[in-house]
Amino acid sequence: MIRLDSCTIAVKSDAIKYVDLHSFIHKPQIEKGKVISDIYQLKTPMPGINNIIVDERNELLKLQFSAKILLDNYFKGINKNTIHNAIDNINQLGIIDVDVNKVIDNGNFQNIDNTNNVNMGWYDMQSRWKEFITSMSIAKNNSLFSTHTWNRSNNKGIEYRGGQTTKKNRFIMYDKFIDLTQPKNQQFLSACSNPLALLNSSKNILRIESNTTNFSTIRERCKTTTTNVNEVLNGMGMPNIYMLDKITQPNKVNQMQMMFDEYDPGKFNFKQVMELEGIKHIIKSFNYDEEQLKQFVYAYDKYETAKKNWNGRKGYPGIKHMLQQLKQMEQTNTPENNIVLDHVRQLLLNDYATAI
Repeated sequence: MIRLDSCTIAVKSDAIKYVDLHSFIHKPQIEKGKVISDIYQLKTPMPGINNIIVDERNELLKLQFSAKILLDNYFKGINKNTIHNAIDNINQLGIIDVDVNKVIDNGNFQNIDNTNNVNMGWYDMQSRWKEFITSMSIAKNNSLFSTHTWNRSNNKGIEYRGGQTTKKNRFIMYDKFIDLTQPKNQQFLSACSNPLALLNSSKNILRIESNTTNFSTIRERCKTTTTNVNEVLNGMGMPNIYMLDKITQPNKVNQMQMMFDEYDPGKFNFKQVMELEGIKHIIKSFNYDEEQLKQFVYAYDKYETAKKNWNGRKGYPGIKHMLQQLKQMEQTNTPENNIVLDHVRQLLLNDYATAI
């Protein structure tokens, strides 16, 4: 099931049944002496409402809101079962009254934040956050994305930021409990009937979000033909699986993952990695030919030293042994699974399969 956090819906202004213009600022837009839009914009944002825009000249209404409008049902997100309740809650604020059915049936999303809540209780995420962001950083296998991480007491998250200009490619994962306990969310929690229960339910929750900011991307990721509200919320797409796979490219060999699989930072230092990788490069340069490689090794040192380099010594496997290992690796040549990534992806799949 598709779930949204923040979104913007545009609908014809005939969906408005009542509006209190005293709650709005009049901002006409003038270009070359002509009024191109006659806009009324909400004076003060409130929990769950980012903005409401009434454009009288173009007969258009824009509702910019988030799942916080659902209050205690916040974690359900804006979905096909909660959208009616979300718009009802907007109406109950007293600043505007809209025809709910017209908004759902005739409105179109202009931008959406797809969201999922993944329970990481199995992983003990808060105490293992450094390990988590390391695993998810390694998982990035697409050079078009850069990775940014935060590991502070008031912000724990990882962001994958795409450099593409035609589409906004931003994908984030963060500790939702820490986010909700920040001052910016105090007003929202105060509006809930049971804020403590909401906070408790957010423990060990990894919030996953992707921003979708144009019509073609909404259609592509949600697998719809239009951006109509009803169609998008009933779409068969899995936008955050789409983004995760785009970033990690599961069918492409991840060289960094292979390196970490082979050289555990807890068992090797960087000097050892450089030395062993240098030996591997020499072995590959000789195309795994044992006789030529042996002659090369024995040419550089006295016999006893060369013999130890070839056969191995305490704490050193020896080039002959490494040669045999590399031959076996070349036959299989598949990295071990990134267990954290695999679990996160499976939990995402489970969330999309859930019907509230």
